[in-house]
Amino acid sequence: MARLEDLNGQLHLRITTGNREFIYAKVLREPSNSKNKWITFMIMLLESWQTQSYFSYTVELNLRDGEVYRSVSFEIPTPKVKYTTTRMPKSSCKS
Repeated sequence: MARLEDLNGQLHLRITTGNREFIYAKVLREPSNSKNKWITFMIMLLESWQTQSYFSYTVELNLRDGEVYRSVSFEIPTPKVKYTTTRMPKSSCKS
């Protein structure tokens, strides 16, 4: 089991080794561009820490060429769509 935590202002991955013992690994990750989902995830994570309204995510560790890589899976919340039967007035429609 693993989860992300803030330790002294730095992001760390807390990995459970058993018997309530943990290993902490510093996360070294920079977004590659402004549309990178890591930015969205970090915003959601920071907001959840501040509001204590948590969301689920999965952390997977992979060993490649002697180095450990992690990937994070999460769902981006979709806004609720509200349908209405009210029509827009013609004056507000642009052609």
